[in-house]
Amino acid sequence: MQWSSIHDHNNRSDEAKGEELVKEFKPRLFSLNRSEANAMHLAEKKSGSDFVMSDVGKKVSGIDAIEKKNEQDVMDRRVDEKMNELKTQAYDEAYQIGLKDGFKSAVDQKIKDINQTMDDFQILVNSIHSIKTDLVHQNEAHIVTTIFRIAEKIAYGHIAENPGLVLPVIKESIEIAQADDEVTVLVSPEQIDFIDNLKKLSNRDFDFLKNVRLEPSQNVMSGGCIVETNYGIIDAQVQTRVDKIWTELSQALPKIKKIAG
Repeated sequence: MQWSSIHDHNNRSDEAKGEELVKEFKPRLFSLNRSEANAMHLAEKKSGSDFVMSDVGKKVSGIDAIEKKNEQDVMDRRVDEKMNELKTQAYDEAYQIGLKDGFKSAVDQKIKDINQTMDDFQILVNSIHSIKTDLVHQNEAHIVTTIFRIAEKIAYGHIAENPGLVLPVIKESIEIAQADDEVTVLVSPEQIDFIDNLKKLSNRDFDFLKNVRLEPSQNVMSGGCIVETNYGIIDAQVQTRVDKIWTELSQALPKIKKIAG
């Protein structure tokens, strides 16, 4: 009985000592504040550590709020990235559609402009053709008149250089007169001596001058003559013949349009 009591006493003493040791245990303190601890936990979690903190510990330490915030940030970032991706895709599609539509619109407008230009050009060509025709008709009289006057001057110059040209004129005029009596022929003063000398020649070509009485006249130009007979006068002057030709020619010319104003 005594030994049992001693043994029980010893056991109670050991238990008391154990309780005192438990009460005196002081856990090791780490010199980390909450932010640093949270950062370490997040770093461990990010690196794939197997360490798991309880929900109570997360709430007490603030890890829970940080993790939720990080998850929200990640979600927001992914949403922003997706939105930007969709915006970029939509912009590219809209740009391509706009590019095609704009190109088609530009081509259609250019074709329309070209057609309008061609129409305007055709109108201009038609106007030029009409103007050209009008100019030809309106200027034909002026052109013919100019040519005629130039030819007239050339003819006068040729007659002045060739005094013998008056002989066929005199002969034709006498034949037209059909006069047996002597006729008077008025000629240019510059040609009377030349004709008198031919009259004196014994040449059958000038026999028509035998019954001709030559008289100089200031009113007659070289190359022409006026034949006076008992039956009338035959005007064979160069100017008279030129005027007759011009009268007949002018009647065939187109009438010149009068410009209003």
